[in-house]
Amino acid sequence: MRSEGYRVHAAEGDVAEFDSCAEMFYQVRSIVGPIDILVNNAGITRDSVFKRMTEQDWMAVINTNLNSVFNVTRQVIDGMSERRLGPHHQHLVGQRHQGPVRADQLLRGKAGMAGFSKALAEEGCARASR
Repeated sequence: MRSEGYRVHAAEGDVAEFDSCAEMFYQVRSIVGPIDILVNNAGITRDSVFKRMTEQDWMAVINTNLNSVFNVTRQVIDGMSERRLGPHHQHLVGQRHQGPVRADQLLRGKAGMAGFSKALAEEGCARASR
């Protein structure tokens, strides 16, 4: 990308660890300045039927695929809000807007639980049909 004229910088960090994200974003901001765009797309899988999944596998998936969204977004949200950037800015600031944010968080959490339950049911059905 650099050979094509793009300014490219990389910083290493573990999105599953809050402190690692804080250090990573500190490094990025020291090189490029304020961060205006964030794409949360970290994801891993631990392919196994649930009955054989270990707690370590479960935590690795949850920390990378779900908790990373908090760990990473928390590093940039204040600056983005100050610059009036980011999705649905009106829902990110101000006491009176906490209701929509809390409702959205609750719905997303429930959606995750529903997806887990559906996957577990499908896994059980697949095993029963063998």
